Amino acid sequence: MALHRMQAPRRLLLALMLTAASAGTAASTGPSVLIANATLPRIKALALDTALARSWTLIESRRERIVFETPLDQPASAGPPGVTPPETTHLRIRLDLEQLSNGIRVSIQAEERWWRGSAREWRADVTHRYRDNLQEALRSLRQRWQRLLATSPTFPQASVNIESSFGDTPVGLWAYYAERYARAAGCDLDDRGAVLVHANQGEELHRVFCRARAAIMVRCNNQGCRRAR
Repeated sequence: MALHRMQAPRRLLLALMLTAASAGTAASTGPSVLIANATLPRIKALALDTALARSWTLIESRRERIVFETPLDQPASAGPPGVTPPETTHLRIRLDLEQLSNGIRVSIQAEERWWRGSAREWRADVTHRYRDNLQEALRSLRQRWQRLLATSPTFPQASVNIESSFGDTPVGLWAYYAERYARAAGCDLDDRGAVLVHANQGEELHRVFCRARAAIMVRCNNQGCRRAR
């Protein structure tokens, strides 16, 4: 009886280990970077703008986390033993943002998914394989922020009125016109309205939030507004 009592927990532990293995490898710690003198909403907006401009799919967006996905023509991992890979696998990139006293710490990880969304879905952490690419993405994000700081809006002083709304979410000079453009495009504005992503050389890029549909990216200057692609 004592032997059976000792073996049962071992069998349970083995079963848990096999279950974890069937779902793919455990997530590893990914590269990270400190973006000095930054705020969380602005860095998140820059990251969203970059990924959406590359036609990546937004999977999850929280205050301190963003998850994107893109299809892969070739698998990034070996996959389950003895299994033929599907025609397309999916790569998920996760960004974690941490507000510090001197800026934002951004961490990044990569995960591949086979048969995404099905009962046989399989996951593998591929952060190590993409480490150089992930580090370069973080460097690029930091450089974009540094350029934004160095090229602040050059509008006449009386017109520079970037107010704070909903915490430290920035509102630009042409927010009203960006929202008006979005309404004409069929956007039913939600409470956040137009949020300034960046402003440079007399032009602003706004993300206009809509109810029951994706946000619209709108560029505005003193000539008017247009849809940002």
